[in-house]
Amino acid sequence: MMLAGCASAPVGAEKKSPPSPAHEEQNLSTDEIHHRCYGYIYGEEGLPLDYAQANKWCKRAAEIPGNTSGITLLAELNLHGQGTPVNYEEAARLYRMAAEQGHPHAQLEMAALYFLGHGVEKNQEEGMRWLRMSADQGYERAIDLLNKFKEVQ
Repeated sequence: MMLAGCASAPVGAEKKSPPSPAHEEQNLSTDEIHHRCYGYIYGEEGLPLDYAQANKWCKRAAEIPGNTSGITLLAELNLHGQGTPVNYEEAARLYRMAAEQGHPHAQLEMAALYFLGHGVEKNQEEGMRWLRMSADQGYERAIDLLNKFKEVQ
């Protein structure tokens, strides 16, 4: 129990100033960095929609080894020109990086890039290859799209 007027630290203890915001940012966990990346893109996780902040946090998230979601979110920002100029080549590079590590949404996005020829040379066969990879992992959006392709043929 804390009595009124008692110090929060023992008498004579050196008072420490609170950590600076920059210091706190350096000590965030992988999950906290990812939540900021995602939150600023979609205006969720208690954060406002802010593409400049999203780029900052998604770049940090993408640097974390194995964080394919962070890479995919950074690719999305480049693809749509959110907080950065549209850059299909960079989006394709990032999506490919995550897709090659097995991220099913990144694989679906690679399919779309190949179908449209955005950031890569247009190639229907390569697009179908990526679409099948995503669908093979059970990714519903890829399965639905693959089924639509089958209906048309």
